[in-house]
Amino acid sequence: MVHREVAFILAGGRGSRLHPLTKERAKPALPFGGRYRIVDFVLSNLVNSGICSIYVLTQYKSQSLLRHLRDGILSGGLVRSSILGRGVHVHDGAVVEESIVFDSCEIGRRARIRRAILDEGVKVPEDAMIGYDVEQDRQQYSVSESGIVVVEASHSALDIWTK
Repeated sequence: MVHREVAFILAGGRGSRLHPLTKERAKPALPFGGRYRIVDFVLSNLVNSGICSIYVLTQYKSQSLLRHLRDGILSGGLVRSSILGRGVHVHDGAVVEESIVFDSCEIGRRARIRRAILDEGVKVPEDAMIGYDVEQDRQQYSVSESGIVVVEASHSALDIWTK
């Protein structure tokens, strides 16, 4: 039997007990620990529990929360044991595992990335595979002794696709 869990986060109460802080934004959008927001605790717990189909329902002064959620977009892709920077877009069917993806990267549909570090602004085209064939990766990118692939920003989407 296949289980497919869906989570709904009810994010957007007025937060009257935190009134000075929630005057301009909903409680889940309050900053915590630098660039994080309170909602990130819930999102992290869900993803780490294997629940990746997540809907966030907003109510009160949701613009700040929506802007925060928009900064990192998973559009049907899957991210496991990875760190994503701001403005990263992981498109439908893409898989990112055990990787670090810096700001403003775009992972194309059905692309597969494993044990890689993507520099800021890297665009990975549809169906690309990085981190699955060490010898092929060595021809295109820097690969550490332990097999971690480093994709520099100087590689355009065309460079990644054609090499």
